[in-house]
Amino acid sequence: MSSLRIDDLTVRASGRTILDSLCLVIHPGELCALVGPSGAGKSTLMKTVLGLRRPSDGSVKLGGGPVSGSGPLGYVPQDDALHRVLTIRKSLDYAAQLRLPELSADERGHRIEETLARVGLSDRINVRIGKLSGGQRKRVSVALELLTRPPVLVLDEPTSGLDPGMEARTMGLFAELAHEGRIV
Repeated sequence: MSSLRIDDLTVRASGRTILDSLCLVIHPGELCALVGPSGAGKSTLMKTVLGLRRPSDGSVKLGGGPVSGSGPLGYVPQDDALHRVLTIRKSLDYAAQLRLPELSADERGHRIEETLARVGLSDRINVRIGKLSGGQRKRVSVALELLTRPPVLVLDEPTSGLDPGMEARTMGLFAELAHEGRIV
C-alpha cells in the first residue's frame, strides 16, 4: 500500500479560493479525521481526493502516481444510497457484479460473506435494507465499498445519527481497517 500525498493543493470556484496550498500526507495504516466548520472545504477536499473535482493547482497522488490510476477508492457518503427493498445479500451481489465482473458467482458469494463478517452483519444477510437500523445501514454502505478492497476509504460524517454505542463500534471497525494497511 502507498501513501496518499496532497501537495500544494488549491481549489478555486467562482472567483473564490476554497482550498489554498494544502499539503498533507496520509500513510497506510492511518486513520485520519478532517474536522472543521461548515464551508471550510472538507467536502471539496474529499471530492478532490476521490478525483471527482480537479484542483486549480497542486496534486493528489497515491504512491507517486495520480489517484485516478490507482484502482477503485472507497467512498461512503453521509446519507446512504441504498435500495431499501433489496436484501443485504442482493444489494451486495448487484454491486459486486458491477464492480467485480471478473468474479464467478461462487467467488462473489464468498467475497460478500467475508465482507459482511467484517462489518458484523452476517446474521442479517437476508434482511431487507429498509428493515435495518441507521447504524446497520451505515455498515451496509461500508460493506459495499469494501467489496473491492480499496486502498483508500473516504467517509463523509460516518457516525452522524448513530447512538454512542454504535458510534464506538463503527469507529472500531474503521480503526481495524486502517490497522490492516488501508488509508481511512
